[in-house]
Amino acid sequence: MKLHLLAFLILFSIASNAQDNNKNVTITGKILTADGLPASGLLIVIKDSKNVAFTQNDGTFKISSPTGSKQIIVKSGLSTLEQNIEVGPNQLTVPTITLKEKAYELKEVVVTAQYGPQSMKNSVYNVRTISAEKIRLRGATNVQQVLNTELGFRFNNDLTLGTTDVELMGMSGRNIKILLDGVPVVDRSDSRESLNQIDVNTVERIEIVEGPVSVVYGTDALAGVINIITKNAGKSLLNISARVQEETAGDEYAALSGAGVHNQNISASWQNKGWNALVGFSHNEFGGWN
Repeated sequence: MKLHLLAFLILFSIASNAQDNNKNVTITGKILTADGLPASGLLIVIKDSKNVAFTQNDGTFKISSPTGSKQIIVKSGLSTLEQNIEVGPNQLTVPTITLKEKAYELKEVVVTAQYGPQSMKNSVYNVRTISAEKIRLRGATNVQQVLNTELGFRFNNDLTLGTTDVELMGMSGRNIKILLDGVPVVDRSDSRESLNQIDVNTVERIEIVEGPVSVVYGTDALAGVINIITKNAGKSLLNISARVQEETAGDEYAALSGAGVHNQNISASWQNKGWNALVGFSHNEFGGWN
């Protein structure tokens, strides 16, 4: 009788351990790039399971996983990283994972250089890219301020009409093609006023193709092409962001209004089932001497 009871207890213990190993728990973690920045939009997979997740804008993720010794797979589109983890009732947080390579520097995709996407290394044209991070660090309030510090650009102000025209490689007006997400922007005159009509807070990056590319883009691309890429909605269903920029004008400054530079922006993006929308409101105010 004792032998039967012992065998029953052993079988019950094995069944309980197997049931615990098959129990799913939610674990959290964070992915960083080689620069230490949050890596968003990466695919997270638990090996030998159907559980998947994506990293958020701050690099964090949540994913369901069976308990026990598991392997987490991080897919960035260009490379795959595998790491062993221990998942248990008392171990619900994965140590921060840092990518070993700068994927965005290995194969930077350009959407304007040729008919199809092409890497900058293989592009037959001279292509420059201004990222969103560079735009943010410059503290620009419009696209003109972003391009004004780029080599080969010059802006001419017409004080009579109150308009500004851009000049690239010594040519201006109809000789420069301006695209918004690859779609040509139509101006009402020869001067390219449309640059200042684009909210800089919605810009993801700016791509500049220098030189005569009229064969690809038409007769008004003799000096080059400026392609402005706007931000997408990302992986979140709804994303709301706000930005406040305050600067002095020389020694003059008053909080939020009056003397100084005052810029406020609030934007919201939405995406669902292939549909996406982006809306934003910006207020720029300058007081003082420039």
